[in-house]
Amino acid sequence: MLKKLLGQLLLQAWRAIWPGRARGPAPLAPQTLRQAFDARMQVDDYDGALALAASAVERDASAYEAQLLLGRAQQKLHAAERALACFETARRMRADDPELYDFRGALYQELGRLPEALADYDRALALRPDFPLAAFHLGMARLLTGDFERGWEGYDLRRLSGDYPAPPAAVPRWDGGSLAGRTLLVTREQGLGDELMFASMLPQLLAQARACVVECDPRLVATFRRSFPAATIFGTEAGGGLPQGLSPASIDVRIEVGSLPRLLRRHAADFPRHEGYLRADPQQLERWRARLVALGPGLKVGLAWTGGVRRTRRELRSLSLEQLLPLLRVPGAHFVSLQYTGDARDEIDALRVRHGIQVEHWPEAIDDYDQTAALVGALDLVISVCTSLVHLGGALGRPVWTLVPVGPEWRYGAAGETMPWYPSVRLFRQAAYRKWRPAIAAVAGELQARLTRSSPQAQSRLDAARRQGAADAQQGRYDEAIASLREALELDPRHAETANLLGLCCSLARRYEDAMRAYDAALEIAPSLADALANAGWTATLLGRGDANRYFRHWLDAKAVPQHGAPSAGPGDKLRLPEVTLCCVDCVYYEHAANALRACLARCAFDRALFLSDRDCAVPGVDFVPIERVGSREAYSNFMIHGLHAHIRGGHALVIQYDGFVLNPAAWDPEFLRYDYIGPAVRFADGRAGGIGGFSLRSHKLLAALRDDPQIQDYDAAKVSYPEDVAICYSFRKLLETRHGVRFAPGDVADRFAAEAIAPSARSFGFHNLMHLVCLYQNGFRLPEAPSDTIRITFRAQSALGEISAQRDVELRARGDSWPSFFPSG
Repeated sequence: MLKKLLGQLLLQAWRAIWPGRARGPAPLAPQTLRQAFDARMQVDDYDGALALAASAVERDASAYEAQLLLGRAQQKLHAAERALACFETARRMRADDPELYDFRGALYQELGRLPEALADYDRALALRPDFPLAAFHLGMARLLTGDFERGWEGYDLRRLSGDYPAPPAAVPRWDGGSLAGRTLLVTREQGLGDELMFASMLPQLLAQARACVVECDPRLVATFRRSFPAATIFGTEAGGGLPQGLSPASIDVRIEVGSLPRLLRRHAADFPRHEGYLRADPQQLERWRARLVALGPGLKVGLAWTGGVRRTRRELRSLSLEQLLPLLRVPGAHFVSLQYTGDARDEIDALRVRHGIQVEHWPEAIDDYDQTAALVGALDLVISVCTSLVHLGGALGRPVWTLVPVGPEWRYGAAGETMPWYPSVRLFRQAAYRKWRPAIAAVAGELQARLTRSSPQAQSRLDAARRQGAADAQQGRYDEAIASLREALELDPRHAETANLLGLCCSLARRYEDAMRAYDAALEIAPSLADALANAGWTATLLGRGDANRYFRHWLDAKAVPQHGAPSAGPGDKLRLPEVTLCCVDCVYYEHAANALRACLARCAFDRALFLSDRDCAVPGVDFVPIERVGSREAYSNFMIHGLHAHIRGGHALVIQYDGFVLNPAAWDPEFLRYDYIGPAVRFADGRAGGIGGFSLRSHKLLAALRDDPQIQDYDAAKVSYPEDVAICYSFRKLLETRHGVRFAPGDVADRFAAEAIAPSARSFGFHNLMHLVCLYQNGFRLPEAPSDTIRITFRAQSALGEISAQRDVELRARGDSWPSFFPSG
């Protein structure tokens, strides 16, 4: 507010100095020109800023500041080509001004030319490293590309703005540490859509903290209280601060809602697959459903066509009802206005007069946001430009089709039909700057196709094709099933279950590439379809593709698998390992790592259990050890070699990762403690055995040797081609054996200790490998008596005739096949 007030005062001062000039302002010194220009920009008077800069250029075309500001004004008015020409003229005059590259980067980003935008932001920061605005813009551009880890760091610089609300006094800011036993205050910021989007993280906070106090826009209080009953929700107080009954003394830590993703959403894998986290009022939901039914048969489609204000690029993200005529003329749909602007009724009336098209507009649903939520929940579909309605629909888990400009805000991503925040939202993107017609035609075509598919004749053909495909699949007639299912998908191309069943049939017919295309199509429609994720993971494995684990990780998210996968042992039945410290280092897959720790603690009683991370997942019985973020494989390897010893006080450490844990405590053998290193066996050409590090037993003697040996101290995974377990078991093995007396377990002992390249069995103490984890869950943790070189995988799909599943035995790769590629030369 202070920043805006300063701009208004400057503008008033400028008008007082030069009142009533017919040809614009008198010549200004560069500093005075800049002050007057900024004053106009502060109050969104872009036309006035343009006139000011144009007048300065007219008087002196060689003035760098005038050319720069003319380009900036043209950019804010979305005259892209003129702005680029001005910036290029300015660059030829002076190529070392970081502000020029920040301005031009913003323009490139608006044009959808993201690589050029990133390059300009980098250039601006190279010229002026302490340039927070360029760093903020770079952060948002990185978020647009999906580079969340680096993007959030830049995004957090928004707090430096003079408009940013002051935090509550005397309450420390949450740094991502443990919330156990603490009360967290989450303060609101930015717009309604931001609050709705960032609220997706509240369930995670409520699961960790003793209590959560959440500030929100007063319009959201009713919806948030219903959706998050465990939280204390309050609307922003007049003048800010906490409401009556709450004092800063009752709050342990606070965080701005927009800063939560920097702590909780650092990777794409951190975004949960949800079906909506907001809840509409059930009584109002039924009332709006009844009102929609009264409109007659056909789809009930909500419509929002204007979004934002001038400062937030309203002109680029908004449409007129005239532009939407191809959509509004699709027969068989009833359109309901969700437009909240004051002139919405006038636009709707003008549309009816000119074209005879009726769009319902119910002010009572617009004026009360809780009613808006109920109406959105009752509609069959929402079609919207980029505005808060997208966030509301996505947060409710309702289908939303969004028209997205070529250079969107960071939350919509740079490409693709989906956004990580809302699985139910589908994006229709502009192909070219300010060219909406193709995108509108695509939405109209999709709507027409959806209505056509719902006709009785089409539905009859569709049902017959789905049933025939399912019947053929049940009988193992996969080629015939594939033909029928493809016919069904031609009639309804966005039916995820049919696409998944088609993929299953292709997989079982060994048409793996066709199968992957079908699974990816299913997941484009329904990103959290668990059967398709598992099927895709198995098929990618059969193809030898490196991205199989990506599907499996999403499967774990979507399936919401049990914490342990098998019944927990009672306290007296647990295996006692008083000389072993359980240890997990993970700064990426937090929740999965927490589940692996819980599984181990359910079966064994350790001396200690440690979770070394930059975020506490509050696992009972586990000590959280905060460490600097370990965000890459190389950083993990370096920590395991050089840093782990500092946290292990003696005996042995059982090192686990998120994709492996103790499986059968009865398979423990005290002989394991005779060795300094054991992991799932890998055979070398010389007959020796090494061990995978992801589930491994390491002695304090080994960790001390890694710490103290001068030759090992030079190890840096970022500079060599091999990870830490290869370094220990192969590169440094002879040195560790001869100089430090380290004992490595032979292959037969390692096979009993844990399974990775063999199938887990009742004889396996533990296991490692995401593929095994999924397989174990799918098979209900039923363990064969003896290990083997094959695993049994399961393909599943829902069909018109119920669930269809099939199992296949898959031979595991020979042990050690993956390690030679890591071996150091010589």
